[in-house]
Amino acid sequence: MSLFKKKPQMPAQGREQVETDFEHHTIIHHLLFAYPDDYTSCGAYPDYSSPEYFSDVLAKAEEAIKSLDLDETTTEGFTEMVKLKAYQSMLSSLVETRQSHHRTALNLRSDLLLQIDNLKSSEAMIQHELDAVEAAIVRLKA
Repeated sequence: MSLFKKKPQMPAQGREQVETDFEHHTIIHHLLFAYPDDYTSCGAYPDYSSPEYFSDVLAKAEEAIKSLDLDETTTEGFTEMVKLKAYQSMLSSLVETRQSHHRTALNLRSDLLLQIDNLKSSEAMIQHELDAVEAAIVRLKA
């Protein structure tokens, strides 16, 4: 074995999970609270209003229709079908994004509720110990 060769190392595990939002170049460490119907993420929804989004699909469809040698009315029908399919794809993507944000918000909310329950039980335990100490003090004074 060479002196300059690196020893094999196990991959590091248990590191802090940091989520990087590349669109805004922000590092998100922690979110404290979220309602399940709110959009709480920094990532933006896809912009479907730009005409370039489905232009390549429309161009391929137009080339395919021109190769079929059809009349003008059939071409318009095919173009309308492609537009409707693009609209359906856009809606399904929006629903998928919405469900993803909803799942994340539900996880954050359940974590918060669990943390509140843990803090309440810790407070009750501390109060019980405090009552036991006060009772011992009263017994010692008597």
